[in-house]
Amino acid sequence: MKKRNLIKHLSLILCSAVMIPVLLSCAEQVTEFPAPSPDAVDTAQQADEEASSPASKYLSSDGIIEEQFPDDGKKYVYYTVNNKAAGKVRGAGIRELTSSPSRVEAIPNLGYKFVGWSDGKTEETRMDYLEDNDGNLVVTAIFDYDKLEMPIITIDTETGKDVKSKTEYIQADFSIIGAPDKMYEFSETIQIRGRGNNTWGYEKKSYKMKFPKKVNLFGLGTGADKVWVLLANVCDQSLQRNHVALDLASSFSGVAFSPASMSVDVYLNGEYRGVYLLAEEIRDSKARVVIDTKGFETETDIGYLVELSSYSDKDKFYLNNRQYMIHSDLSSDSSVKKAQMQFISDYMAECYEALKRGNRSEIEKLMDIDSMVDTYITEEIVKNLDTGWDSYYLYKEKGGKLFLGPLWDFDLSLGNANEGEETYYGIFTAVRKGSGGGNPWYYRPMEIEWFRKLVVERWDEVKESIIDKIPQSILDEGSSKYKAYARNFVRWQIFGTTQNRETEAIRNLRTYKEHYEYLAEWVRQRIEWLDKFYHQDDFLTMDLEGGGAKASSGFADDKTKKLFESLENLSGKVKVDKINGSIDGFDGESVNNAFDDEPATKYCWPSYGESQITFRTKDVISPTHYAFMTANDTSSYSVRNPQKWKIYGSSDNKNWELIADVNDGRSLLKAADFTWHVFKLDKKGSYRYFRIWFDNDDIIQFSEIAMLG
Repeated sequence: MKKRNLIKHLSLILCSAVMIPVLLSCAEQVTEFPAPSPDAVDTAQQADEEASSPASKYLSSDGIIEEQFPDDGKKYVYYTVNNKAAGKVRGAGIRELTSSPSRVEAIPNLGYKFVGWSDGKTEETRMDYLEDNDGNLVVTAIFDYDKLEMPIITIDTETGKDVKSKTEYIQADFSIIGAPDKMYEFSETIQIRGRGNNTWGYEKKSYKMKFPKKVNLFGLGTGADKVWVLLANVCDQSLQRNHVALDLASSFSGVAFSPASMSVDVYLNGEYRGVYLLAEEIRDSKARVVIDTKGFETETDIGYLVELSSYSDKDKFYLNNRQYMIHSDLSSDSSVKKAQMQFISDYMAECYEALKRGNRSEIEKLMDIDSMVDTYITEEIVKNLDTGWDSYYLYKEKGGKLFLGPLWDFDLSLGNANEGEETYYGIFTAVRKGSGGGNPWYYRPMEIEWFRKLVVERWDEVKESIIDKIPQSILDEGSSKYKAYARNFVRWQIFGTTQNRETEAIRNLRTYKEHYEYLAEWVRQRIEWLDKFYHQDDFLTMDLEGGGAKASSGFADDKTKKLFESLENLSGKVKVDKINGSIDGFDGESVNNAFDDEPATKYCWPSYGESQITFRTKDVISPTHYAFMTANDTSSYSVRNPQKWKIYGSSDNKNWELIADVNDGRSLLKAADFTWHVFKLDKKGSYRYFRIWFDNDDIIQFSEIAMLG
């Protein structure tokens, strides 16, 4: 490492007011951060008082070599600084001592403070007179970190440059400087890289850090781990939403692990970067998500940590139009790995089908109900825009059930999004709302009366002890650390701007105090509204879908509605065998969507001309009719209703019979969204295999396809 960084670490160790015990286990070295003793607090306070003298307690010197004075018989003074990143002296350099000197001034940079001059003077401005000095002078302006109400983390990369990559780690010196309520000091050499999807495009970036040994920073988590993250929270101008939601989830007994977090001031390569949220990362580990992946090289029923993510780039699979990525260990043997991915995909599909059927005993055999209830309540309180889009985790214990959680990523929640999430009123997570059409792991169980009853019972159980305390905790955090939070917005002047989905109400907030008070009041009103909503007389049986895709789906006319309701959907569990060529619709809009009983999803064929889908049912069926439901935007793109189609049936997948033939589809299908159209088959028979051929002069789309009888 660089010499200046080494000096810095030595300085931190020598100046440390609290000893950090290092605990050794048989397996791995772990650094723990215990609560400070009263003696340690007194020692730290004494050290803080000593730091008010002209010396820098935490900030290392640049090691500037003293200037050579001219040898001309005159007297000079040389003004310099202890650290160039921390501040400057207006009028620095060599100046001749005279009887009428000019004034010089020590000016700290943002995030630093002026401590004093090396000769003991403490005023920022000074004038040095010839008659007061016997010889040449070297005067250093001493700057230090401007330690406010939260701890400071400093990171100095090996290259001295910013972190540019989300995939490649670079080495860095990491240090913690304690705050009045957290008397910890700690330094280590780490690996660091960037992190985030959409947020990586912002100037204030988030980071992922890997420590050489397991650490429990500030005693935050339930155990030590090597991986920690620093979240920039650039899209949340309260800087509290992630912490509020994570802390709420951790308060519920049904959530086995929720990342612990706390706000810290961050300096990167000597530059103040603002307030970040230091947090545990969701990962498979003994201190985080405990799933037990032993035997992963050869077995299939192992522990799995899975993320619902529209940004998945590896080890991914699809379930009901949702893309999932596996984050836990998989076998290095490709055939075993394939079997493992199929296993967890099938298991989750079985769980989802059980939710659709609604049988409690069946669901309880497959899933953990407590985690479902507690994470639902958390998500419903905060109205998280992205809960059905990205950063939504599930895990399955080895040989055990599927759990919902841990929860993550709440910058676009708690009123901080402008697509219906901004209001404190309205049911949200329980229906098909938010990015991606909502989260099926919640809106499906909330269709079930017994599950809603569990939600109300749990709400009543924890409202006073947990939920009602959220607004005051926001106010306490904002007021007690106001100076540190407010300084972030001197560095990042974004008040009044739109960084992502900020509402007009949030853009009108121009001080940090207004932001955290707005957040606290939004939560207070949200809790009050939900409490009244859950205790309505008909809550257990009412239709919750307030304008979602399911509620807005209809029928071409009353005759169609009566016919559809008089028939049975014989499709059952459909398996799509083959799609024309290798293209399976637009990304995320595959043929499977047409058979998932989810109107909000759709099948969309991306090319003009002929196309074909082939599917088979679980059992042999004898349909008399078939039905198409138009898609979400058919009213705007009616040309996506196909001109022609033919349907074939087969009992053996070899001999095919034409059972429907339509040449004027555009006249039969309305230019309306989410609308069922029912047609009678031209020929009746018993089949298990089906093929639908389409021809169109535009792309083709449907929300649902059904075989009826």
